[in-house]
Amino acid sequence: MLMYDILIFLESKTDEFDILGMPDGYKYFAKHRTKFKKKSGGIIICFKSNLENFLKFPKSNSEFVQWVVLEKGLVDFDKNLLMGCMYLPPENTKYTSNEAFTEVEIEMIELVNKYNGQPLIVGIKQIVRSSDIVLIYWTILNDFVYFIRYQNLCDSNLSLKRCSEDSSVPNNYGYKLIDFCKRNNLYIGNSRLPGNDHMIGLTTCNSVSLIDYLLLSSSVFPLIKEFNVLEFNPLFSDVHCGLCFCFHASVNIFTTHSDDNCSSQRGHARWVPDKENRFIETLVSDVTKFDEISLLLAEDSSTDPKERINTAVDKICDLFKSTANRVFKPKGRFYPSGTSNQLWFNKQCRDKRKGFHKRKPLHLK
Repeated sequence: MLMYDILIFLESKTDEFDILGMPDGYKYFAKHRTKFKKKSGGIIICFKSNLENFLKFPKSNSEFVQWVVLEKGLVDFDKNLLMGCMYLPPENTKYTSNEAFTEVEIEMIELVNKYNGQPLIVGIKQIVRSSDIVLIYWTILNDFVYFIRYQNLCDSNLSLKRCSEDSSVPNNYGYKLIDFCKRNNLYIGNSRLPGNDHMIGLTTCNSVSLIDYLLLSSSVFPLIKEFNVLEFNPLFSDVHCGLCFCFHASVNIFTTHSDDNCSSQRGHARWVPDKENRFIETLVSDVTKFDEISLLLAEDSSTDPKERINTAVDKICDLFKSTANRVFKPKGRFYPSGTSNQLWFNKQCRDKRKGFHKRKPLHLK
């Protein structure tokens, strides 16, 4: 676990009273199933503490997805990334819905506009044949906008044909997934990205089915450095293999200074006079950012000077804010993961506590 910056667990069996113990340097965000008594079906996102200031978890009304906004300062991209952690229960069960994709799509469009981001979705668990996805591109090429997006794929040297070791017949949700991709300029990354899955389409469930996907918009493909299907590990799942993908990121910010635990709490940093020298040393050590600003100011004068100045000022502000967050450790309302549950605190204790909180308001009236 410690080798990953962000981990996503689907089908978790937790509720609001569970407190998860995290390794040092990690925190988590949990979304629990609320419409049914059975706990399974939740989503848990674990992340390194020093990434906290660059992650946002928008409120989601859908039971099937939890969104994470990765701010553009975290990865080498000019926009925020809107990552959807999506779990669809098996078709024809009481936990699923015919409107699942519609719910997710409405939220995705709203959040993409709100955060000025590009979407990618991981998870899903539905069957789609490789031959079905090829049809997407030839159907949408009649639209000029989609032609531009199609060209983005070609510029990235990505194969239009998607490979898959799974020859199963798609279910109803599989076809809905295809329509969802067509409407939202999303493409399946499996078998198209560098890694052990390239041009293969490895199975992800019981060594038979490929039902776990990474969906990306055409402009996000160049941002993915590597995509791998991990070996099955019974500690993490009963039948599923994990998916691992790496972004091109600003390494100097998040690895060389990771010992600072820069984002243990959320909020605005306040100046600490005693740390003035450390602030200056950290600021000047960020050579990459200084080079970016210098190159921007040295660009050909034929470009709009106002736009260049605005961009340079934004980069300078971001540099000062990120340095302050690392050095001064801003405080706020976001608390680290709890590890206070003692061995004696069992299910009976948890139920008693739950009953206490339910009855407490009755005695306050």
